[in-house]
Amino acid sequence: ENAEQGRKQEPDFVPAPHPESDAEKDQDGTATDSNGIQAVLGSRDLFLKIAGMARSAAVVARLQCVCRAWKEIAGSSDELWNHITVATFPRAGQPFVEGMNWGTTSWKQRFRMLSEMKPVLVWVDDRPEGCESLMDSIRRAGHHNLYHFFSTRQAKKWLTSNYEALCPTLKIITDNHRDEEDEAGEMQSNYDAGKELVTWLNGHNGSTFDDGAFSDCQILMFCGRGSLPFVSVLKTEYSNLKITISGEVLMSWVEKSFEEIAAYRAPIFHDPILYPQAPE
Repeated sequence: ENAEQGRKQEPDFVPAPHPESDAEKDQDGTATDSNGIQAVLGSRDLFLKIAGMARSAAVVARLQCVCRAWKEIAGSSDELWNHITVATFPRAGQPFVEGMNWGTTSWKQRFRMLSEMKPVLVWVDDRPEGCESLMDSIRRAGHHNLYHFFSTRQAKKWLTSNYEALCPTLKIITDNHRDEEDEAGEMQSNYDAGKELVTWLNGHNGSTFDDGAFSDCQILMFCGRGSLPFVSVLKTEYSNLKITISGEVLMSWVEKSFEEIAAYRAPIFHDPILYPQAPE
């Protein structure tokens, strides 16, 4: 299956017109807002329009559509870099991001941190010993940002408190049946643990900014054959979900992460204003 299947269709982008009374004319007669990008992104509707795009790596081109003065971003305000970050990495606009520890308060620096991030993989399984060989293979392949959690509760806590969860190509692996902590911290045998995590990731998370904080990430349910009859229906509900019992399928799915993140950030690194000198 196509590794891009879990990403939402991008809505058509229609640049907001500049009122003639507040605009100056370029030599070619095009109206340009005298206040530049700052004024354009001051529009809450436009901000949400841009930030709501699931694949907004081409944010440079979109912003150029609404403001001719793209060069004004250089040395611009921290608020503007906040808008640029959210436009490029939509999860950065989620309410829970306010409580994350970034190690910096500069949104320009946060933008750079996310742009240069390596692929991130979250694996939720209460019996990781059965997957040790696969995890070792993934690490040997260079996928060092691999985080394992024993329960849905642990995974949710990490996903909503660590900025690495904002990685644009975040991938999540989960089993289905788990002996895990419930919300009260008590151990329970949960035969729908994987299903509940998939549901939460796709929008049932109390989000007020988007239809699901992690609805744009890819999810792989790696389960036993006995779970297949109970979880197969989920594939018809969530297009970003893949279900398999095969370790080979899992490895192939994970290995695509490096190609996907390179494609996502290429427009960012090639923009001379965002990155005067692209990283290696």
